[in-house]
Amino acid sequence: MNTNTLQQIFQSPFDYTTYCREVVHTLFGCNDVAVRPELLATTPAGDRCHYIGQMADSEGRLLGFFYIRVADSDVRRKRVGLRQMIAPYLRYDVDAAIAVFDDGRHWRLSYICDMREGATAAKRFSYVLGERLGQYKTPLERLGRVAALQGRFALRDLREAFSVEALSKEFFDQYHDHYDGICAHLAATTSLTATVLHDYVKKMMGRIVFLHFLQKKGWLDGNPCFLRDLFFMSPHKDDFLEQVLEPLFFGIFNTEPPAREQLFRTEGWDANLLQQWQSLPYLNGGLFERDEVDKLEIRLPASLFEDLFQFMASYNFTVDENDPDDAEVGVDPEMLGKIFESLLEDNKAKGAFYTPKEIVRYMCKESLIAYLTSRLNQSSDQSSDQSSDQSDCSDHSDYSENIRTLVEQHELTAALEPHRVALDRALREVRICDPAIGSGAFPMGLLNELWRCREALGDETDRAALKREIIEQNIYGVDIERGAIDIARLRFWLSIVVDAEQPEPLPNFDYKFMQGNSLIESFEGHDLSHIMDKSVAGSRKSTYQRRIGGRDEVQVSMDFTSDDTRKNLRIWLSRYFSITDHREKAEHTWFKDIFDRGGFDIVIGNPPYIQLQNDGGKLGNLYKDCGFSTFARTGDIYSLFYEQGYHLLTEGGHLCFITSNKWMRAGYGEKTRQF
Repeated sequence: MNTNTLQQIFQSPFDYTTYCREVVHTLFGCNDVAVRPELLATTPAGDRCHYIGQMADSEGRLLGFFYIRVADSDVRRKRVGLRQMIAPYLRYDVDAAIAVFDDGRHWRLSYICDMREGATAAKRFSYVLGERLGQYKTPLERLGRVAALQGRFALRDLREAFSVEALSKEFFDQYHDHYDGICAHLAATTSLTATVLHDYVKKMMGRIVFLHFLQKKGWLDGNPCFLRDLFFMSPHKDDFLEQVLEPLFFGIFNTEPPAREQLFRTEGWDANLLQQWQSLPYLNGGLFERDEVDKLEIRLPASLFEDLFQFMASYNFTVDENDPDDAEVGVDPEMLGKIFESLLEDNKAKGAFYTPKEIVRYMCKESLIAYLTSRLNQSSDQSSDQSSDQSDCSDHSDYSENIRTLVEQHELTAALEPHRVALDRALREVRICDPAIGSGAFPMGLLNELWRCREALGDETDRAALKREIIEQNIYGVDIERGAIDIARLRFWLSIVVDAEQPEPLPNFDYKFMQGNSLIESFEGHDLSHIMDKSVAGSRKSTYQRRIGGRDEVQVSMDFTSDDTRKNLRIWLSRYFSITDHREKAEHTWFKDIFDRGGFDIVIGNPPYIQLQNDGGKLGNLYKDCGFSTFARTGDIYSLFYEQGYHLLTEGGHLCFITSNKWMRAGYGEKTRQF
């Protein structure tokens, strides 16, 4: 098939006749094509579902072709419900389907598989098409391979053509090559240490990737190729980083419009750029704040940027986080996490591992089901005490399965209808923490579950505002790696961006996702673990005093020989030590609001796996006097996370961790088994 013809089809609004002739017939080889689509049904929203035709693959399995004209919606954003539109017509007639979802401008070309297993097992993988400037490198290459089989393909060939995993690996491998190339250039031309230059390149490339998501959203002058055009049309190609990117990062995205002109004059930046960028939004959020490493004078060859922007422009960036069962074939925000965790030096030594999305989703759903079930049972028990009529709440066994339907299918059953208010309150009040957040996979998973459940209960809040509320009220995270926190914040910002209609300053998540050691408290770089030493000040009781601005903030006398005191001191620190945000000139406390109410409802994550005897026992020495009952010199740090996670929970809270099974049988696991 002619690639240029296919690209023109992909870059144009959907045309039924052209699609049937060039794609259904020529590309796939289907000869049973309806001249006029057969109308199957019209949904209450006005979506019209049509049957086009069908064919058998090389193994005799049936592939159906469908066309859905979507009413009053944007298929780039609307995913929930699209797959279900044709589920009744696929289930018993065909094994898989190629379906087009068309809104009159953009269209989704979707492969839907696993249909005979039932609607809940079906999976949908899509390319979003119809952008005039779209390159569509991936669908052109992959569907070109299908076309070359001349109708003798198997359904597994289609699954490969729509594979998100294959694209993710391909993108990351090439991203890593560009990262290595830039690092190698800096190592050869500067005196920067390896750590500094790696951190610098990670942050620079992270900012560039983030902006590719924003240009996909249309927030960079409405130009989906903004960054590529910015480079190729620039008179500053040979000093692009200092003369163009830094003014863009710090002078535009990190500066409110009234202050931009003065900053450009002070920095000596090109005033013409300020004029060109006057419509670009102020983003806030911290991503584009200038830190110490940004003050370095660094010049990179034009060829490095030319290769980088051409590489990124050849991929589709999708702002929405993909669902394992309903994914757009493109680079989604989860890629930021994969990039971070794969580029983390010595990630194995640091106990960092990427958690597959299917595992994340399973754990998030199960923990939320457990939490909602216990809350509803508790609510019903209280109602039982106040009323002799217990007909609505006597059978707690029904709640779990009905709540499972709510969480897994986002449907409110009739049995839960009387408890709509109680469930809504429980979702609004849940407090969740990942004490080793990594790139934010688990909190992001729970964000997606929470907003879907709240919408299923009838919450009509604007989705961007709803997500923002959930992030600000329900989700917390800590990680020892600064880079991890940066990436987690990126993903949460993007989760708001995807549903926002207009650019607006991003929220500051400094006190929701924080860098720190979840096992040992430190304050402004000072290790506070020494105050747990029984011999402090040589007496049974010691006083620790913290001063801010010359006045006493905290003064507490504690009996350090008390086992209860020693075990809970880490939580005490989190509750009562104030920290000052110098930018906002406001005082905050480390999750104080959570501990004032007893702790977190859900603690979830994939804690690090590091043997405490590594590096000559230095790690073990760090934690040996911190009061952990699960500590063993030959043990693993994950045991300490289990214990700490438990102590972070409120009464009746839910802990959901991935775990090794070695502690069940190894000698070092005895204390963990006892705990």
